[in-house]
Amino acid sequence: MPDVQSTPADQARYDEILCIADTKLVLAGWHMITIPNGRAIADWNAICGMMQAHYGHARALYAYLARYGLTRADAEWNRSAMEIRSADILDKPPSSWTDLIVSTHLVERAVSTLICAYQDDADDQLARLAGKIRAETEFHFSYLKGWLKVLASSRREELERLATSRTGAMLQWWGPDGSQDTPHALGQRQLTRKQMRSAFLGDARADAVACGFTLREESAPAANWHQPTMRVSREGLPPRLFEQIRFKNTELAMP
Repeated sequence: MPDVQSTPADQARYDEILCIADTKLVLAGWHMITIPNGRAIADWNAICGMMQAHYGHARALYAYLARYGLTRADAEWNRSAMEIRSADILDKPPSSWTDLIVSTHLVERAVSTLICAYQDDADDQLARLAGKIRAETEFHFSYLKGWLKVLASSRREELERLATSRTGAMLQWWGPDGSQDTPHALGQRQLTRKQMRSAFLGDARADAVACGFTLREESAPAANWHQPTMRVSREGLPPRLFEQIRFKNTELAMP
């Protein structure tokens, strides 16, 4: 957290909200890169819309964190790949259209589950922001579940294989069983990380059933999980991915 006076509770909140914001930032970068792979104009419209929403959500969350000393320059331009706290699942870019849809759906479900924990927060600004993000994400699910249904009928084997492996990667975000849960312990949110992990899996499985395929859980090792970043990898974003998604020519953008 930037060098401002803070309590352990402030630090816990700052860390978790930054993880959400950075995950949205990198997911938006995925969509920016994959727009040319759209199958039709409707796909381009949807991907552009989701990308715009994720960038907007990320910027709104960064603005919220300004109260803790995070500047726009640091949030958007000055941080290195090591300082981006996005979910590990996004380190590996999608290998196919099916992978893009599956991975996006799982990331959206996980982020939505976590941000929902702040919808009734005592901080009205964060509560309203969480509710807005959750409501706008519902439109994303309409598009993604439509594609999941198509893929379940045409590429079910590939879909289930990718869904299994990517679910394991997404589960890393929640940390291993028994891991430290400082935001809950310090009263920053009522739900525990274990409860949210279960809710995420329940929603993802329900979506799979509704779309006509089976989602199998494949646990991935998370022993080295780091709570402040919600990551297993300590190496930051892969250099190539960071170079593709980072904002360049900052002298033209910075006020």
